[in-house]
Amino acid sequence: MDQPAGNSRLVDLIRRGESPEFQLLRPKAGADPYAIYRALAATGRVVRSNLGYWLVTGHQECAALLGDERMGALSGFANRPDVVRGTYPTLERLHDSWFLFADPPRHDLVRRRVAESTARAIRTTIANNLDPLASEMVRAIDWSRPVDIVTRLAQPYPTAVIGDILGVPGRDLGRLRTLTVVMSESMEPFLGTARLDRAERAARELCQYFEELGSTRRRGRAGCLEALVDGADMEAGVGLAHAVLLLTAGQETTVNLVSMGVLALLTQRPELPGPLSGRESVGRAVDELLRFTSPIQLVVRRVLDRVVVDGASFERGDLVWLLIAAANRDPEVFAEPDCLDLGRHHNDHLAFAGGTHVCFGAALTRAEMSAVMRHLTPVLPALEADQDSVLWQRKRTGRGLDRLVVRPRASSS
Repeated sequence: MDQPAGNSRLVDLIRRGESPEFQLLRPKAGADPYAIYRALAATGRVVRSNLGYWLVTGHQECAALLGDERMGALSGFANRPDVVRGTYPTLERLHDSWFLFADPPRHDLVRRRVAESTARAIRTTIANNLDPLASEMVRAIDWSRPVDIVTRLAQPYPTAVIGDILGVPGRDLGRLRTLTVVMSESMEPFLGTARLDRAERAARELCQYFEELGSTRRRGRAGCLEALVDGADMEAGVGLAHAVLLLTAGQETTVNLVSMGVLALLTQRPELPGPLSGRESVGRAVDELLRFTSPIQLVVRRVLDRVVVDGASFERGDLVWLLIAAANRDPEVFAEPDCLDLGRHHNDHLAFAGGTHVCFGAALTRAEMSAVMRHLTPVLPALEADQDSVLWQRKRTGRGLDRLVVRPRASSS
């Protein structure tokens, strides 16, 4: 059995609790977290959890706190109650290196250097390869038969894109995707020892892979990976750590957006706002899918200095869970928030968080999903989702599907 790591009392409380905040942390919450968010919001837009941290569901409150410099990042391991420091050295080294879990000024410095090392490769991939890759993968699928969207499109497409940016050989992508899925669980709270052990082994293998690939590429082949690993302004090991981060986090949001987006389109059957050929119409549709599905469900912040919001006083050291997915369905901001409206205007969603820590790959994710939408929407009217096939991931901070089988609609066969 997968035993709780570190603070077992918290894990036990989660398993036994019946209040909305406890339900939110259960593995099965991914199937329908929005009922839980509504129950939480009914108790207040800012509430204190029985576990001791704060929960924020309101859009205005989340947006303000995301941009507040008194709210600091929460390291993946340094402040976790469920992990004993020193138990998982590779994961700790990676998390400690990533700008994702750093505060200014270090966050800004490392993020800028990573951006400088990757900008050219990202621009080239967006301009030249996104659309051909999406077209090729959609055309390669036999839509007359049942097909798992996750394994045939949602996973391989962004993996190939990130591989192109980093310069990873195509033959290695399948293996790397498997490793990143396992390692990405290290970003989740309240994991058991078995899952953390697997994540540590995957992290070691990924680091070894990039060390070897980086050594090979230094012998005459330039690329984004070389710029990251050998950057003169990058601390030792930090560039390699961010190659792992780009491969992991750089594809996860898109994987989940594509899979949940297809499920939403097939179950909600929204009216398409005309042909999705123009940049504006595609952009609105993608933004609405981001709002509606919220691949990033929540982010955790640590209070650096006293903050007062909606009458609640956050003190230094407090942990605050910003429930982005709940904020993206806030009825005070979005008309008919539970309705998927692909032509929605003034869509001020928080799907990429905000402030200093706004998602590094937001532009890439938007571009990837736009390419998928252009090529996939023509075939969707003839398809339906096999509801019995739907398998949700066991995650809390993010949300996505492990399996989604689509098939020809009965009326279309």
